[in-house]
Amino acid sequence: MTRNKLPLLLSLFAVLLVSSTVQTEFPQADISNGIIHARFYLPDAEKGYYRGTRFDWSGNIPDLEFKGHTYCGQWFDNYNPITHDAIMGPVESFSPLGYEDAKPCIYTYPAGQRLLL
Repeated sequence: MTRNKLPLLLSLFAVLLVSSTVQTEFPQADISNGIIHARFYLPDAEKGYYRGTRFDWSGNIPDLEFKGHTYCGQWFDNYNPITHDAIMGPVESFSPLGYEDAKPCIYTYPAGQRLLL
């Protein structure tokens, strides 16, 4: 490798290294009552954390803390804002619930739970 290309390649490597460690900031809001602390990613069509079509955009909770325990967080390695599973927290799905298939007095929920009346 020639001497004049080495500084250029080292500079390029440094830029790539720094850019890969920069965390993207998403529109967010924090709320707390002094006991529970929650951070929400706000819906945004261009800069929002989740922009897929499976879940409601407004229920993304990357951080929920209570008495020193964290209950929500990123559980997957690869992030893409339009991937259907790039979601955190108790979010609402737009999947059909199957009410038309339920027998009288038995309601079936998406997680397989049943409620008898």
